[in-house]
Amino acid sequence: MLGILASHRGREAGYNLARSAANITTADVFRALDGPLAQVHGLGPEMATYQGAAEHLQDVWIAVRASLRALLENLTLEDIHRGKLPVNIARLIADPDAWLARKPA
Repeated sequence: MLGILASHRGREAGYNLARSAANITTADVFRALDGPLAQVHGLGPEMATYQGAAEHLQDVWIAVRASLRALLENLTLEDIHRGKLPVNIARLIADPDAWLARKPA
């Protein structure tokens, strides 16, 4: 799985991490499972263009991708395993509002 898992055949068949957990970010895992972190109609946000009243919407999509990168590229599998979340993530999850689901309007 894109340099994340290594498979082993034989009696001890199975899967192991291809790299140490400290060298695999959650962004690596998300990209392996779902592709790019942020897409707009199947395109990267840098490819999405808008006109008129929505012309600055591309900026919003770029910011969404940058936010995801800031979080996911700085969080490793080892961080999760050890429960040592970076300060920016700990701050986000400490906010009670983060735990509330939002329903579509």
